[in-house]
Amino acid sequence: MTVTARARHETLGLSLDEVKSMYRKMLETRMVSERILQLNRMGRTPFGAGTDGHEAAQIGAAWNISRGKDWTVPYYRDMGVAFVLGMSPLEEFRMVLAKATDTHSAGRQVLNQFSSPKDRIV
Repeated sequence: MTVTARARHETLGLSLDEVKSMYRKMLETRMVSERILQLNRMGRTPFGAGTDGHEAAQIGAAWNISRGKDWTVPYYRDMGVAFVLGMSPLEEFRMVLAKATDTHSAGRQVLNQFSSPKDRIV
């Protein structure tokens, strides 16, 4: 009897590159979240909402969203979802620091009020 072992990600239909990309997004989300909380403690931003502990669930769920087809309505702690859908850490920091170059609200809203028609984020 021959036993063939398959990697867990293959049984889920994911390539090794996809798994690595997911892991990178999780790390990116955690690092940005930690920095936002640091900025808040330093008094650089009046409000800080971290996503610590939610990264894997957010990235895993967002990975199955059909980009360019599905619309999403993430809540303020769904930074990982926004990153998977195309938002960059630079855009996040512009939002957190209320910069006029913030592509979501031009710095007029509380952080993580995502809005990006091109990424289909309501």
